[in-house]
Amino acid sequence: MQKLGEELGVLRKGLSVPRKITHTGINGEDVELSLDPASLSDDGASFSAPRWIIHYSSIEELTVKRDICSFNPQTAFLPMQITSCTTELEDNQDLNWEDRPTISTKGLHGLFQDVVRQWRMSQHHEEIQRVITAAAVPLKLNKVVAFGCGPLTLNSELDDRPMIQHALLLTLQSCLPHGGCYVQDPLYEQADKHVLETFGFHVLDDPEVFLMADEASILLSIRADVPVKQIVASNF
Repeated sequence: MQKLGEELGVLRKGLSVPRKITHTGINGEDVELSLDPASLSDDGASFSAPRWIIHYSSIEELTVKRDICSFNPQTAFLPMQITSCTTELEDNQDLNWEDRPTISTKGLHGLFQDVVRQWRMSQHHEEIQRVITAAAVPLKLNKVVAFGCGPLTLNSELDDRPMIQHALLLTLQSCLPHGGCYVQDPLYEQADKHVLETFGFHVLDDPEVFLMADEASILLSIRADVPVKQIVASNF
């Protein structure tokens, strides 16, 4: 996984010629795939700009759920592979991001601060603090790691649920005397990253947060679209 992360970093810096990358399958065999920058060409006005990502497959996808029409024997046993992807845009979305209404970083900071303040006055906040403090944990926990808690803004629109989830992370972190909080989400925008960093979050790129998770971590992931438990377990 660490090697794929390093390769992904190279690809995101820009690639002018095809690059061959070795992936290892669950059957123990290595598969060499060629990644071509030509595959990052735009798919049309109804899709966002393409980008390189790591695609994660669950054990169920690799062993049970098979679509014969899209079956590829070369990649059939790869639990993760670097590929390109685009996101389909809604009808009212515009590819010209500069013309879209934006939320200022200062405004976003203030909104998130209000959500954190309200969360800390809630009963849920008190209950979680009580449970974590009273829990008998055999190891000393030293960090909180989270994947896919969502961007504070999505397409320049606010979303309360990710804000509450990040406020929850601050609560978990407060239960650890010297622990840091590490977060990763492929949909974070620059404003999200800046605001989260001002609140003490360490914003990581894929797949760094999975490499951070260990037996001394509190892991939080709510309805992520990747097999988080399987990915973390594979590192032990």
